[in-house]
Amino acid sequence: MGKPRRKRRYTAAEKAAALQKFEQATLSNDYLFFRVMQQKAALLPTLQRVLPELGIVKICQVVVQRYLKATWQSKELKLDIFAEDQAGNQFNVEMQVANEHNLIQRSLAYFAGMVNNQLDQGVKYRDLKPIYVIFFTRFDPPGYQHQFERCRIMAGEHQPDRLLNFIYLDVTAPIAQVNPALQHLCEFIETGKVAPNDPFILKLEQMQAKAKMNSEWRDIMIEIYLLEQLCAFEECATLSRAAQMLHISQPALTHSMQKLEEQMGVSLFERTKNRITLNENGKLTAQYARRILAMENDMIERVQLFDKSQRTITLGSCAPVPISDITPLLTTLFPQRRIAFEIRNHDEELLEGLYKGNYQLVVLHEPPQDSAVFSFAYRTEQIFLMVPKQHPLAVHDSVSLQQLDGQNLLLYTKIGFWYEMCKER
Repeated sequence: MGKPRRKRRYTAAEKAAALQKFEQATLSNDYLFFRVMQQKAALLPTLQRVLPELGIVKICQVVVQRYLKATWQSKELKLDIFAEDQAGNQFNVEMQVANEHNLIQRSLAYFAGMVNNQLDQGVKYRDLKPIYVIFFTRFDPPGYQHQFERCRIMAGEHQPDRLLNFIYLDVTAPIAQVNPALQHLCEFIETGKVAPNDPFILKLEQMQAKAKMNSEWRDIMIEIYLLEQLCAFEECATLSRAAQMLHISQPALTHSMQKLEEQMGVSLFERTKNRITLNENGKLTAQYARRILAMENDMIERVQLFDKSQRTITLGSCAPVPISDITPLLTTLFPQRRIAFEIRNHDEELLEGLYKGNYQLVVLHEPPQDSAVFSFAYRTEQIFLMVPKQHPLAVHDSVSLQQLDGQNLLLYTKIGFWYEMCKER
């Protein structure tokens, strides 16, 4: 057996400094924000104040740091707070401290990921539920000097629901442009100021104080931030660029790197008069840091998938026909479960989804090579070619893919691996 992993130890002065910083933080600290807002008692009144017209009475689901990924090759999206209300409206709530000048693009990406997540559950396009991407910011995102900015797209000409809603709320706005209840919330997030006659803000203050007293959350904040900062330095190669990417000062980053060296008990950097670089110890530490951060993300994703698997059976298929065969059977066998399905063009995507728990069963177009996977022959399938009578290929009873080389073909797009095969050949 290997030696037990030694937990990093912080000096009394370091712990005191970190604790003081955490205790002085307001909800404008993104980490503290999502720790408080992950609680329904905080999130529900917040959404009611931001979107009073929705008449939200219940939050049915809250997921913190929800990871969304359309395919194994696509960029992974992380939603700080994902929630759903009693009407099926879906919300993504974020706290954005620094202006990276990409808020519209990020909003579109989060919206696309949330739409794709709805479709993964077998929802028809017309049944898509409205999505609200909400950013509390410490700056004026569009630059219009508006405290509350809303962009939305109607779901249909005769439908009152807005399918796409982007909401940006600047908590630092010097002049209030929102209703008093929402202004109380903004002031508390930014400055910690408590409106004495507002019961929710008084309760929010208590929840914030309780979050700050959670020793586990404080330790995680310290540990994870150090690892993230080390990885940022490795990526950027200079302290100035890394500090800019992390939205912290360069002296603060320098102090963090010194603190990490002290905890590791070895030197991690080569320092010259005008330059600092990772030495071999530092490079190895950065490798382990990336693994730990990836494991943290993977843990959250797997737990979320496990929770989903308790309520949903998801079938992944390389072609559409098996879905029409198997879905009714699964519905009959598991009436208490929701049956979802996805069509993927590549067996590699399906197998990866099976290993990760995205799918409970998959249909491939070739036998898997992994002996740990139970598989059996399911069915054979043919694809038919239709051509005009005068076409040279019309005289053949069958044609090979090589004979189709150079031909212009009209194909359905959602036919799984057949589409990719015809394109390649």
